[in-house]
Amino acid sequence: MPEIKAGWTASPNDVKEWDGWAASYGATADLPGGLHDDELLWSVDFRNKRVLDLGCGTGRFARRLAGIASHVTAADFSPKMIETAAENLKGFSNIDLKFMDIEKDAGGRGEYDIVTAISVLHHIAGLEAAVKNMKDFLAPGGKIIIVEHLHTRNPVSILKFYSAALLKLGPLICARLFLENVSGRSLIAAHMKSETKMTLEDFRQRYEGLFPGAGIRVESGIFAYLEWTGGRRG
Repeated sequence: MPEIKAGWTASPNDVKEWDGWAASYGATADLPGGLHDDELLWSVDFRNKRVLDLGCGTGRFARRLAGIASHVTAADFSPKMIETAAENLKGFSNIDLKFMDIEKDAGGRGEYDIVTAISVLHHIAGLEAAVKNMKDFLAPGGKIIIVEHLHTRNPVSILKFYSAALLKLGPLICARLFLENVSGRSLIAAHMKSETKMTLEDFRQRYEGLFPGAGIRVESGIFAYLEWTGGRRG
């Protein structure tokens, strides 16, 4: 497998932080994170597909998928996030939850048509192992979808993000999130202080060699999307 180019370090990935955030994540980080969902559901055909949603968190995207996919496996390595997702996903017969560390848990046998990793892989230090495991879970001709938040100082890109957030969330929620982050008291603000800043060039260098021929695009100003169609192991 190709090596990742040097120059970018994965963000911290402490299970204690995710466990501690699980109860309030839905009212904070899930809100701007939900901007991913509409774009993905519009651009990727999930109809009647078997989907593995890695780093499912509170189950936000899995819940959206449930109405169109044939089956969804919502996976996370945080026990408290899995507990929260289980509560949020009650009543969906086509969703199961799985405790999974994608760096360590291999054994996939091509059982999924689509594997998603939304704002997940920038936390993965052992990316080569994680990518191999993701590919092993993928059925022939299936897709891997990666979404990451980009760091940018481009005012046009920032304006696109805030415009998308205002349209999706409304001014009151956007104002609350903005004030909480500016105050530095929110868990989002604390988390972002430890995040490694990923530019679009970092994104390309980190993933293009691992997913040759992948399509890469930017939406809402600051979200990078990678879509790779594969099926071969390795």
